Amino acid sequence: MSVVTFPNTVAVVLSRLKVALPGLVFVHDIPTTRPPTFTRIFRTGGPRTNLVVDGAQISVESWAATADLSATNAELVRAQLNALPEQLGVTPAIYKIEEMSGPQELPDPVSSSRRFTWSVLVHIRGN
Repeated sequence: MSVVTFPNTVAVVLSRLKVALPGLVFVHDIPTTRPPTFTRIFRTGGPRTNLVVDGAQISVESWAATADLSATNAELVRAQLNALPEQLGVTPAIYKIEEMSGPQELPDPVSSSRRFTWSVLVHIRGN
């Protein structure tokens, strides 16, 4: 039996988004002291799709002071996420981004910050 391990998909996605969108703040955990605008990326499940591909379900939350800015940042991140499979020759390979839901407005009930959130499956190659 072959043993295949998968990369930390959140770390891979975060590193690539930080390069693609250097003007945005990306985090895995909500900071104790929140910046006025940030995007949170975290894993919420997802199945292994075959022997060498993991389908990591990634949730994205775009936070900002206004709904317009939150929506704008969400669309920028969405566009860059969907471009990840086009990065040929980059390891680990991301084969496909599959949207589970499009961005939806869901203000944070604790802080009243404006937030757009959505989920994607990131199909990523294992080792």
